[in-house]
Amino acid sequence: MRVIAGAAKGTRLVAPAGGTRPTTDRVREAVFSVLAGWAGAGGDEPQRQLSGLAVLDLFAGSAAVAIEAASRGAGPVVAVDVAEAAVRAARRNVAAADVGVLVVRAAAADYLVRAGPSFDIIWLDPPYEQPMDDVLAGAAGRLAAGGLLVAERSSRTPEPWLPPGLEMAWVRRYGETVVYFAREGKP
Repeated sequence: MRVIAGAAKGTRLVAPAGGTRPTTDRVREAVFSVLAGWAGAGGDEPQRQLSGLAVLDLFAGSAAVAIEAASRGAGPVVAVDVAEAAVRAARRNVAAADVGVLVVRAAAADYLVRAGPSFDIIWLDPPYEQPMDDVLAGAAGRLAAGGLLVAERSSRTPEPWLPPGLEMAWVRRYGETVVYFAREGKP
Protein backbone atom coordinates (compact mmCIF):
# COMPACT_ATOMS: atom_id res chain seq x y z
CA MET A 1 0.00 0.00 0.00
CA ARG A 2 1.36 3.42 -0.96
CA VAL A 3 0.37 7.04 -1.55
CA ILE A 4 -0.67 7.31 -5.20
CA ALA A 5 -0.08 11.00 -6.03
CA GLY A 6 0.73 14.44 -4.70
CA ALA A 7 3.29 15.69 -2.23
CA ALA A 8 3.70 12.30 -0.50
CA LYS A 9 3.59 10.19 -3.69
CA GLY A 10 5.21 6.80 -3.28
CA THR A 11 5.26 6.78 0.54
CA ARG A 12 4.76 3.22 1.78
CA LEU A 13 1.93 2.78 4.27
CA VAL A 14 1.40 0.06 6.85
CA ALA A 15 -1.94 -1.58 7.57
CA PRO A 16 -3.04 -2.09 11.16
CA ALA A 17 -2.79 -5.62 12.48
CA GLY A 18 -5.98 -7.65 12.27
CA GLY A 19 -9.53 -6.80 11.42
CA THR A 20 -9.11 -4.11 8.77
CA ARG A 21 -9.63 -4.14 5.03
CA PRO A 22 -7.57 -1.30 3.57
CA THR A 23 -8.88 0.44 0.48
CA THR A 24 -6.71 -0.84 -2.35
CA ASP A 25 -4.34 1.42 -4.26
CA ARG A 26 -6.39 0.81 -7.41
CA VAL A 27 -9.65 1.93 -5.78
CA ARG A 28 -8.05 4.98 -4.14
CA GLU A 29 -6.50 6.04 -7.44
CA ALA A 30 -9.84 5.76 -9.25
CA VAL A 31 -11.83 7.50 -6.51
CA PHE A 32 -9.38 10.38 -6.22
CA SER A 33 -9.60 10.86 -9.98
CA VAL A 34 -13.38 11.22 -9.55
CA LEU A 35 -12.88 13.62 -6.62
CA ALA A 36 -10.42 15.79 -8.58
CA GLY A 37 -12.94 16.00 -11.42
CA TRP A 38 -15.74 16.86 -9.00
CA ALA A 39 -13.55 19.59 -7.48
CA GLY A 40 -12.89 20.98 -10.96
CA ALA A 41 -9.17 20.32 -10.59
CA GLY A 42 -8.60 17.19 -12.67
CA GLY A 43 -5.99 18.96 -14.79
CA ASP A 44 -4.14 20.53 -11.85
CA GLU A 45 -0.88 19.29 -10.37
CA PRO A 46 -1.79 16.35 -8.08
CA GLN A 47 -0.58 18.14 -4.93
CA ARG A 48 -3.17 20.90 -5.56
CA GLN A 49 -6.17 18.89 -6.78
CA LEU A 50 -8.05 19.08 -3.47
CA SER A 51 -6.63 22.38 -2.26
CA GLY A 52 -8.92 24.17 0.17
CA LEU A 53 -11.21 21.18 0.77
CA ALA A 54 -11.78 19.81 4.27
CA VAL A 55 -11.82 15.99 4.38
CA LEU A 56 -13.05 13.57 7.05
CA ASP A 57 -12.02 9.90 6.82
CA LEU A 58 -14.27 7.77 9.06
CA PHE A 59 -13.32 4.17 9.93
CA ALA A 60 -9.88 5.30 8.75
CA GLY A 61 -7.84 2.18 9.52
CA SER A 62 -4.37 2.98 8.13
CA ALA A 63 -5.52 6.53 7.22
CA ALA A 64 -4.54 5.87 3.59
CA VAL A 65 -7.53 7.83 2.29
CA ALA A 66 -6.87 10.79 4.62
CA ILE A 67 -3.17 10.79 3.71
CA GLU A 68 -3.98 10.62 0.00
CA ALA A 69 -6.32 13.62 0.41
CA ALA A 70 -3.70 15.65 2.29
CA SER A 71 -1.05 14.67 -0.26
CA ARG A 72 -3.34 16.20 -2.89
CA GLY A 73 -3.65 19.49 -1.01
CA ALA A 74 -6.76 18.97 1.12
CA GLY A 75 -6.87 20.58 4.52
CA PRO A 76 -7.87 20.28 7.22
CA VAL A 77 -7.95 16.48 7.06
CA VAL A 78 -9.14 14.31 9.97
CA ALA A 79 -8.87 10.50 10.22
CA VAL A 80 -11.10 8.79 12.79
CA ASP A 81 -10.96 5.19 14.00
CA VAL A 82 -11.91 3.49 17.25
CA ALA A 83 -9.32 0.68 17.22
CA GLU A 84 -6.05 1.38 19.03
CA ALA A 85 -4.05 -0.67 16.48
CA ALA A 86 -5.55 1.35 13.63
CA VAL A 87 -4.79 4.66 15.37
CA ARG A 88 -1.16 3.59 15.94
CA ALA A 89 -0.78 2.57 12.27
CA ALA A 90 -2.48 5.77 11.10
CA ARG A 91 -0.18 7.98 13.19
CA ARG A 92 2.86 6.08 11.93
CA ASN A 93 1.69 6.53 8.33
CA VAL A 94 0.96 10.24 8.79
CA ALA A 95 4.47 10.74 10.17
CA ALA A 96 6.03 8.77 7.29
CA ALA A 97 4.08 10.75 4.68
CA ASP A 98 4.81 14.04 6.47
CA VAL A 99 1.34 15.45 5.74
CA GLY A 100 -1.13 17.38 7.87
CA VAL A 101 -3.65 14.81 9.06
CA LEU A 102 -5.18 14.84 12.53
CA VAL A 103 -5.73 11.27 13.76
CA VAL A 104 -8.52 10.89 16.33
CA ARG A 105 -9.36 7.78 18.32
CA ALA A 106 -13.15 7.67 18.56
CA ALA A 107 -16.15 5.75 17.30
CA ALA A 108 -17.39 7.36 14.08
CA ALA A 109 -20.90 8.03 15.43
CA ASP A 110 -19.47 9.60 18.60
CA TYR A 111 -17.11 11.84 16.63
CA LEU A 112 -19.94 13.06 14.41
CA VAL A 113 -22.10 14.26 17.32
CA ARG A 114 -19.30 16.43 18.75
CA ALA A 115 -19.41 20.10 17.89
CA GLY A 116 -16.94 20.75 15.15
CA PRO A 117 -16.34 21.86 11.61
CA SER A 118 -18.15 20.75 8.51
CA PHE A 119 -16.30 18.87 5.77
CA ASP A 120 -16.37 19.14 1.99
CA ILE A 121 -15.69 15.42 1.56
CA ILE A 122 -16.66 12.74 4.07
CA TRP A 123 -15.35 9.24 3.34
CA LEU A 124 -16.99 6.27 5.10
CA ASP A 125 -15.46 2.81 4.90
CA PRO A 126 -16.91 0.75 7.76
CA PRO A 127 -16.60 -3.03 7.92
CA TYR A 128 -18.84 -4.28 5.13
CA GLU A 129 -21.15 -6.19 7.48
CA GLN A 130 -21.67 -3.18 9.76
CA PRO A 131 -24.92 -1.22 9.37
CA MET A 132 -24.20 2.45 8.78
CA ASP A 133 -27.53 4.30 8.81
CA ASP A 134 -26.73 6.20 12.04
CA VAL A 135 -23.28 7.14 10.80
CA LEU A 136 -24.67 8.29 7.44
CA ALA A 137 -27.22 10.49 9.22
CA GLY A 138 -24.49 11.99 11.41
CA ALA A 139 -22.19 12.47 8.44
CA ALA A 140 -24.91 14.28 6.50
CA GLY A 141 -25.12 16.73 9.40
CA ARG A 142 -21.38 17.51 9.14
CA LEU A 143 -21.29 17.81 5.33
CA ALA A 144 -20.56 21.32 4.06
CA ALA A 145 -22.96 22.91 1.58
CA GLY A 146 -22.17 21.45 -1.82
CA GLY A 147 -20.09 18.69 -0.19
CA LEU A 148 -19.73 15.07 -1.19
CA LEU A 149 -20.29 11.98 0.92
CA VAL A 150 -18.38 8.90 -0.29
CA ALA A 151 -19.15 5.40 1.00
CA GLU A 152 -17.16 2.26 0.18
CA ARG A 153 -19.04 -1.04 0.37
CA SER A 154 -18.93 -4.59 -0.95
CA SER A 155 -20.82 -5.46 -4.11
CA ARG A 156 -22.66 -8.01 -1.90
CA THR A 157 -24.07 -5.39 0.48
CA PRO A 158 -27.16 -3.34 -0.37
CA GLU A 159 -26.90 0.23 -1.56
CA PRO A 160 -26.65 2.51 1.47
CA TRP A 161 -29.68 4.38 2.75
CA LEU A 162 -29.30 8.11 2.26
CA PRO A 163 -30.62 10.57 4.83
CA PRO A 164 -33.11 13.21 3.69
CA GLY A 165 -31.44 15.98 1.73
CA LEU A 166 -28.89 13.73 0.02
CA GLU A 167 -29.16 12.02 -3.35
CA MET A 168 -26.94 9.52 -5.11
CA ALA A 169 -24.68 11.30 -7.60
CA TRP A 170 -22.58 8.41 -8.93
CA VAL A 171 -21.87 4.77 -8.28
CA ARG A 172 -18.54 3.24 -9.32
CA ARG A 173 -17.70 -0.48 -9.24
CA TYR A 174 -14.17 -1.78 -8.90
CA GLY A 175 -14.35 -5.58 -8.79
CA GLU A 176 -15.88 -6.53 -5.40
CA THR A 177 -15.78 -2.90 -4.22
CA VAL A 178 -18.58 -0.42 -4.87
CA VAL A 179 -18.13 3.27 -4.12
CA TYR A 180 -21.20 5.48 -3.68
CA PHE A 181 -21.01 9.26 -4.09
CA ALA A 182 -23.88 11.31 -2.62
CA ARG A 183 -24.49 15.04 -2.51
CA GLU A 184 -27.24 17.47 -1.62
CA GLY A 185 -30.47 16.74 -3.41
CA LYS A 186 -32.52 19.25 -5.29
CA PRO A 187 -34.84 21.27 -3.00
